[in-house]
Amino acid sequence: MFNKLHLYLRVLVRNSSLDRILGRFLSKSDVEEMNEFMQDLSVKHIIPYMEQKIRSLNQQVLATRRGLKNQIKNLWWRKGKDDTSDVSNGPLYTFSSIESQIRVLGDYAFMLRDYELALSNYRLLSSDYKIDKAWKRYAGVQEMIGFSLFMLDQSRKEAEYSMETAFTTYQRTGVSGQRYATRCALWWAEMLKARGQYKDAANVYNRISSEEPSLRAGVLLEQTAYCYLRAKPTMLRKFGFYLVLAGNRYNICGQRKHAIRAYISVLSVFEGNGWKYIGDHVHFNLGRWYAVLGKSDLAIEHFMRLLACSHQPAVAQEAFLRDFLQIFQSLDKRDKMLKLDLPIINMPSLRVRFEDHRTYASSEAVLLPEKIWQSLEEGLVPSMPSAMTNWLESATKSSAKSWKGKDRNVCIAGEMVGVEIEFKNPLEIPLNISAVSLICNFRPEIMENRVGIFHV
Repeated sequence: MFNKLHLYLRVLVRNSSLDRILGRFLSKSDVEEMNEFMQDLSVKHIIPYMEQKIRSLNQQVLATRRGLKNQIKNLWWRKGKDDTSDVSNGPLYTFSSIESQIRVLGDYAFMLRDYELALSNYRLLSSDYKIDKAWKRYAGVQEMIGFSLFMLDQSRKEAEYSMETAFTTYQRTGVSGQRYATRCALWWAEMLKARGQYKDAANVYNRISSEEPSLRAGVLLEQTAYCYLRAKPTMLRKFGFYLVLAGNRYNICGQRKHAIRAYISVLSVFEGNGWKYIGDHVHFNLGRWYAVLGKSDLAIEHFMRLLACSHQPAVAQEAFLRDFLQIFQSLDKRDKMLKLDLPIINMPSLRVRFEDHRTYASSEAVLLPEKIWQSLEEGLVPSMPSAMTNWLESATKSSAKSWKGKDRNVCIAGEMVGVEIEFKNPLEIPLNISAVSLICNFRPEIMENRVGIFHV
């Protein structure tokens, strides 16, 4: 059996030279035999050994530590150790010491899901470590007490107190205990999320996201943000704030793609809520990061959202415009039309002036009734053909009747047409505008009189 397992393990090893997939040459029967072997090993050997070990260790603990006599004896034996040095590890415990055996008993009971037995041993051990000032071991036992209470679903307040004690004790041990403190906080947050306490879990994540510009801090800040998003009621403002902080940490650590992902996720939160300054911050950084990654088109899109920033000071406006122009110069297709909001065009001020001093406003013309347009069209296309006796009568009577004494909205080819429109600069910095041109499209429409129409 063991030789067969050894053969299977050799097959599972990846061959780097051939780049083979793990388990590629295992058949279905091979996998079933391995599953049967592991199940047999667990049920017939590992679990019975752990149960027998729990019984023997429990008898040993009962004989030495439990009961009133043993408790008084242990207290007397430890008396006088309160004035020992306050070190992180405390005294050295060998594997054969009673404290180590109690810890093994508690861990075995926890793994076999006997949480009541595990909890009683962890509590018995906690007081010993506290008296001996073995702070790392004391924090570890407090952490396991919190786990046991969580699995038993008893005394949530006590479970949170144990996790809080373990976390603060790890932090007291200095740099060596920071990793354990992070592990404790992660488990603590998972316990809170399992109970639906997302707001409390966000506070835990926030406590371990230090001010150092580390990638770990960015991940924890992002988890903090999503906890606020899942809280009831949803805290969108804090979600956006912490997600921006996470993106900033990612950028500091050189992870620009993760920073972009975080900032894009927060755009929908700030759009339309009146938070202009933080929205400008998001668009400005997205534009810069896309430019660094060589995606100038996406960078231009975000910088275009910053140009009409009248609420920003002149220094910020100048910086936005300078970066926009610099990125625009790097585009391959600079002749592409950009719908900029700079300068602002006042459309109601639009006026079209013909050479005969007639003026029409497009914004007002849209609201005119259809009858007026029909009367103007009659000057070009007569509604009913009139009988003409000769060519002189058609040039006088018929045309006079069709015009009805009104001016026609028609200009002759070559006639000058003027357009007046108002431009407004929303920025505090001067803008130089030149080479302004009116874009028109001529679309010939086949009609009886061969009339062409301009669309502006």
